[in-house]
Amino acid sequence: MKWVKFTDWVSGVLVIIGGVNVGFIGLFNYNFLANLFGDGSGSYRVVLTIIGLAACYTVSFAFRTEDEFRIHAHV
Repeated sequence: MKWVKFTDWVSGVLVIIGGVNVGFIGLFNYNFLANLFGDGSGSYRVVLTIIGLAACYTVSFAFRTEDEFRIHAHV
């Protein structure tokens, strides 16, 4: 079984959350994160910043080799 870094997993989840939120905005004109944290609030801006940083981090996946994705393997 191959293991993924915890940061890779967390960034993937955050990017999915951000993508689903953008999809809801486009399809239904409903901003889930703004409704959850308050549109324009400080916490909303922090969450968006964290999601944006996670998206920047996931760009590194495109430049990794297969060996870099594997950290531990069960025998």
